[in-house]
Amino acid sequence: MNPGHPPLAHSILDVIGSTPLVELGRSVSGRGLEGRLLVKLEYLSPGGSKKDRIALEIIREARASGNLRPGQTVVELTSATPAQAWRSYALHWGIPLLRSSRAVTPSSEFAR
Repeated sequence: MNPGHPPLAHSILDVIGSTPLVELGRSVSGRGLEGRLLVKLEYLSPGGSKKDRIALEIIREARASGNLRPGQTVVELTSATPAQAWRSYALHWGIPLLRSSRAVTPSSEFAR
């Protein structure tokens, strides 16, 4: 374990994907088992979920490929933790974000 402080992040985006990995050795040895039990503490991610990584990668890839251009609006149709991640990244990069809490359903024409 590093006795010093963690590196200073210059943006909230710098800490996404850097959630701690913890070994629960006593949970294994205390039961007379062998092996390792590792847990990734994704709840410590800024948005509280692994979905932070997904939203960040989608936006990064869209920006890098030119599919998301400056000033272009992103329409976000998820809810809860994914919505928090999208909102954070949109604010960070100045991307207009349109959130919809309505479920998108196929029209009767496509449902046949």
